[in-house]
Order: sequence, then C-alpha cells, then structure tokens
Amino acid sequence: MLSTHVLRCGLRSDGVGGSCHADGDSRVWWNQLPEPWLRLGCPGLPRRFSLAIRETGTRPPVPLPLLGVTVWIDERALEFIERSSLSSPRLETGGGLFGWSTEDGGVVACAFGPGPRAVRTPSALESDHDHTQELILAVHSTSQGRYRFVGSWHSHVGGSARPSGTDCRTAESMAQDSSVRLPTPMLLVVGFRRRRWLRRSRPHVTTGAFVWDTTTGMLREARLRSTELSDRYCPPLMVD
Repeated sequence: MLSTHVLRCGLRSDGVGGSCHADGDSRVWWNQLPEPWLRLGCPGLPRRFSLAIRETGTRPPVPLPLLGVTVWIDERALEFIERSSLSSPRLETGGGLFGWSTEDGGVVACAFGPGPRAVRTPSALESDHDHTQELILAVHSTSQGRYRFVGSWHSHVGGSARPSGTDCRTAESMAQDSSVRLPTPMLLVVGFRRRRWLRRSRPHVTTGAFVWDTTTGMLREARLRSTELSDRYCPPLMVD
C-alpha cells in the first residue's frame, strides 16, 4: 500500500522537484510557473518530444537500479497500459502518464493512449501532440491541479521491457528542458514474451519502470508497484 506521505504529496505537491509541504501548504505547482510557461492555464509539452522512436538494430543500454526509488501505479492505469499493448502486438503504442512526483519516486494515477492522429510503426511511435495537449488541460482541470504530466509509456513490439538509446536521450532532453519543468521524468516500457514451448501461445507482457536520475544523468530502473488509489481524478476521455 502507499504510505500516507505519498498520498499526502498527491494533494500538496508543488510539482517542482517533487517536493511536498509538511506544513499543509495547499499551493499547487502551476501557480508558481511564469506566464510564458502557461498555455490556457497549464504548461504545455513541447512538440519535439515524441514518446518513442526505437533505433532498429541498436542494443539498448541496461539501466542500473536506482535504489530506494519506487514508481507506484494505479491498478486501473496499469491494466489499461497492458491491455492496450496486447491489443496492438504488431505496432508500437503508448501515451502520457499523469500523477505526481515524490522524493523517492512518484505515483501514476492516469494513463492514456497516443491519440487518433499518432503515427505508429513496428519500431516507432510518434504521438498525437494535440491530443497530448488536450489531455494535459483535461487532467489539470479534473484533478484541480493535483496531477500533472509526469512522463510516458510505450510498448516494444517483440522486444524487452527496457528503454532504447533513443528513449534515454528523449528522457534526458525532457529533464533538461526548463519549459517542461520535469527534472525526473518517468518512463514505463512494455515488453512482450511468449512461452518457448508453445510456439502459437498468446504473448504476455512485462512492464518496466525507469526514472531519470539527476545525480548521474542517466535513466535508471525503479521498482514498479501497483495499488488502488482511493481517490482518483482522471477525465473520462477517449484513451485508445
């Protein structure tokens, strides 16, 4: 189960560096952003950030575990991610993650698909930028500022639940872009596996969690734990 500290952060997080106010300060992160970073009352995701473009033939790095860091995800969000991946076994899919960051990881409350105008291939995913912007605004409104964009998820067709070199560079660019205000973006990668002794068996998926480590400047593996959030503020939008 989530600790009371983590749950409390979800209501009182300032969203900058993942800090929480122990004194009960109810300020939310978007109140502290300068005007140029606000788009219709909410920060926007720069268009140049695509969710996933894998380089065919390159060997993905093996991220070292980031000790003490845990990504909690609501069971319904994880179910959506894995169901969406299984329903698209030949084309990569993915989408945005929304929740909040903590000093020892973060919480994913909502997960969505890539949008109707996304470009999907067996080895690449270019998200629908306008759809992502609409989600940022909708989640901000529904959660009353409790949730923000915290990262992305995507599947690897026929691959492992490990980030590619491009995934690492995308996370680095996002972490270093001051307009995003997301120094520790989260990444969930879904990999496919089949039972070797059953050639025609239905594949099952494994999901790995990764967080950008500002100390080492690397994408590091984190523990992934699921839970059921008692209070969840996700807009009822089309997510596929």
